[in-house]
Amino acid sequence: PAAGAVGRERTVWLLDEAAASKL
Repeated sequence: PAAGAVGRERTVWLLDEAAASKL
């Protein structure tokens, strides 16, 4: 479960980075 939470947080961070780079 802990590993899944870390992966999910990393995915959210990557999506945030992609959105920020588009701005």
